[in-house]
Amino acid sequence: MGLADGFIAELAALDLHGDYAAAHDTADTGGDFTLRHAVTFAYFSASWRVPVKDLVKIYERVYAQGGGVPPPANAVQSCMVAAFAAAQVDGRLGQYLFAYYGAKSPFLVREIEGYYLGGELARWLEFGLSRLICFDYVSVILNFYLISPSGINDMSAQVSLCWHPLADWFERGPETGNLCSAFMDLSVRWKVPTPVSERRRYVMEHASDVLKEMGLEVVSHVRGLDGVVEIEIVEVEHGVELKAVEKYLDWIHERYPALDLNDANDSINDDGDDTPGPTLVTQTSTTLFNPLKFFCRPAKLLPTTAKSLILTLPYATASLGYALASGDFDGDGIPELAISAPYYTTSPASPHSGAVFVVPTSDIPHLPNNILAAASVVLAPASAQARFGWSIAVADLNKDGMDDLVVAAPFAEVGRGAVYVFFGRKGAGLRETPDVVLELAKEAGMVNGFGMIVVGTDVDGDGFKDVLIACPMCDGGSWARQTGTIHFLLSTYNHTSSSRTPLRLNRADHILRNPSLRPLEHFGSAIEILEHPDRGRLLLVGAPGYSTQKAQGVGRVYGFQLRPDQEGELKKVFDLSGTEEFQGFGSQITMGQFLPDGRPLMAVASPSEEAQSPVLNFKSWQAGVVRIIDVSHLTIGATLADDALRPGAGLVAAVNGSAAAAHLGQALARSGNGKPGLWIGEPLAEGERGRVYRWELGKEAPSDTPLQVDTVAECYRGDENMARFGSRIWSGDLNGDGREDLVVTSEHSGLGARLGGSVRVTLG
Repeated sequence: MGLADGFIAELAALDLHGDYAAAHDTADTGGDFTLRHAVTFAYFSASWRVPVKDLVKIYERVYAQGGGVPPPANAVQSCMVAAFAAAQVDGRLGQYLFAYYGAKSPFLVREIEGYYLGGELARWLEFGLSRLICFDYVSVILNFYLISPSGINDMSAQVSLCWHPLADWFERGPETGNLCSAFMDLSVRWKVPTPVSERRRYVMEHASDVLKEMGLEVVSHVRGLDGVVEIEIVEVEHGVELKAVEKYLDWIHERYPALDLNDANDSINDDGDDTPGPTLVTQTSTTLFNPLKFFCRPAKLLPTTAKSLILTLPYATASLGYALASGDFDGDGIPELAISAPYYTTSPASPHSGAVFVVPTSDIPHLPNNILAAASVVLAPASAQARFGWSIAVADLNKDGMDDLVVAAPFAEVGRGAVYVFFGRKGAGLRETPDVVLELAKEAGMVNGFGMIVVGTDVDGDGFKDVLIACPMCDGGSWARQTGTIHFLLSTYNHTSSSRTPLRLNRADHILRNPSLRPLEHFGSAIEILEHPDRGRLLLVGAPGYSTQKAQGVGRVYGFQLRPDQEGELKKVFDLSGTEEFQGFGSQITMGQFLPDGRPLMAVASPSEEAQSPVLNFKSWQAGVVRIIDVSHLTIGATLADDALRPGAGLVAAVNGSAAAAHLGQALARSGNGKPGLWIGEPLAEGERGRVYRWELGKEAPSDTPLQVDTVAECYRGDENMARFGSRIWSGDLNGDGREDLVVTSEHSGLGARLGGSVRVTLG
């Protein structure tokens, strides 16, 4: 059958100019290899024991109720052998093919755990049609916990809930409809399927050929009389000498000669204090590059490691450290650290509910590593699939002078999203129940994933931090899908709640809509406020999905004056667009005084941008680039190719990623010690081990001279393989001693549990 909707259609729309066939190949085969690149597969068994007799009995019961001929034992055994062989090929060869597929789609690399569905499927399901095609009890779960109005809830959400009907299917047999049929596409165009026997033979023959070239073979035999078939992989005594890896790498080079495969595979130099870091360049019309050769030290060698702590969570796939924030919630003068885990759950019946852990920082080195024991408060009020803690921020919403914690759950309320505010209290801190809950009423245009980004900042200049809530997936109308909006929630003395009942709001104080209304632009993916001496207070908004007629996903940054016009609207004063396919310009934005002259500058990341190699004449795919830009030179309609962005004018400096698929700039944080500097995360560097850098841009240069970099202050590589060290970064003073402290997360760390995440806190 042909699936016209779903995440494959989204991938086609975002990265492949609507080519569904190419997207299917990229998402299906490429998805396997992307997972293999990200996960070690050490947990994958080298042998299977399959209870074939039991499976045949189950099939006989199922087919007795529904009709048809059950599969015989030899067919079940053959299918399992083919599946085992294919899985072995994926596990042994997959990481080498990651570059071929990953280079085609930043969406594939970036969203492997969070594919949102898109398409028309969920628009229909919003009206309850899932009740027609799924079991009654399953449809209730789906309607309330799984399906979002525009289908942005993802594949991991589907899998977590599909286990329940799957178990029931085995126990009671089918009732009505197909298994997990609510996950299927509503615009299916049925085709004549390939017979199962032919598909099985195809998989087995090709998988066996590859394994033979690696000197391996899959064998199976029946154990005793219990009908259990043992399947295992063995070395062939006289195996073919040709190495499959070399053969397939040559094949990739022929089809995709620009790929840098050596930088993207799992080969990691573990003693490697000699690997070069990113290249800091100043771009001219002739593109001069200044490669920097320096040592990148292991993260365990961060300064003052005696004052450091690694926090973990013993729950698999929880993503501890997905978001970070710091505030003094109890008024004792020492801030607490808030750390989220949006995929955390303690009950299979309530998957992906999420939690935020508030950790005291006065005695960081002596806290236990398990964050469940280290946290003074655990916030987890949301429902299944809510992803509570997807984004967090600190504000003062009730103007009492105390820091409040703002937590977003963008998949709560049937995927519409909700934002929760927990008031800080002198001497008491945060309560476990929210004081304010904001859930938007239904408006023109779909509300999907409200709160994917929340930022605490003083919007109106009254000295109290307000809340900016971004909804990058919100629709601008029936034809303008996922254009994005930003909602303003201003601080006021009227924001109060009783001890038992939170204040419930259904609207924000102001809405800023995407001025271009282009589909899939994801306006609001990054937000920052810049105090500019000439242009006043500016709101900077990233829209990394912005596309032109020639290139997809070039990205754009908008600048708005925070002084409303006569109609109460914010005036756009500039926009700056990328120029290259998959650039993703505007994915991350931060501002700061990165030069000694104190000029306010903005740093903008393009994590999926190609970066020129400092030595060889080729570009590394999705290496990432971070640019530091003086907004004084920007106007409406500006692009990165404009002459106004030459060094010494608008463009101050550019930082290139160290390798293919490194995604430099996925995290940005300005230095928190008052000195010029910028922390940059590169979480997919070195086979997803990850790196962080602290760049000092050097001395002030004359305005007509390109700024040359004179120092790279610090570079640290992750200690754990495939952990994505540098997923998030926070820099500031945690313990009130006036020195810079650093918090770095590893989203895929397995120190506590597989993919559970970890957070390294280092005090200065």
